[in-house]
Amino acid sequence: QPTAPAKKSQSISVYYTDPQQMELVSAKTDISYADAVEKYSEAYKSLQSSSNPDQVPLWGKIELKSLKFTDGQIIMDIHKPDEAQLGAGGEAFAISALAQTLFQFEEVKSVEVLVDGEQVESLMGHVDLEHPLTRENSGL
Repeated sequence: QPTAPAKKSQSISVYYTDPQQMELVSAKTDISYADAVEKYSEAYKSLQSSSNPDQVPLWGKIELKSLKFTDGQIIMDIHKPDEAQLGAGGEAFAISALAQTLFQFEEVKSVEVLVDGEQVESLMGHVDLEHPLTRENSGL
């Protein structure tokens, strides 16, 4: 019987906001993965939940439909339901939290965020979304 590849484990930093949405808060979490796609998918899942009431997830209601990793670029397709809408500050924090979480992996050079398969000017209508996000244009 073929055995599943052994999963690797890694401790990563994940970014949330405080209950008042005044700042980004970082937390450490452990992820397990078998390959690059699973690694970044697990990192994204970490952005969606927190057991600490002082660390509010900004991506909690946003569904990750697909994620690909090719030549240093993550292409992620998300679905954002109406209840995932944040104000301008929350939206800016959400983009920054995503960028800081994914760009901690040295091999990630850029992140293309698609909404239902389309490039959008803005995730939630307040902040311009760069295509693709890079360390440089996301302020890292």
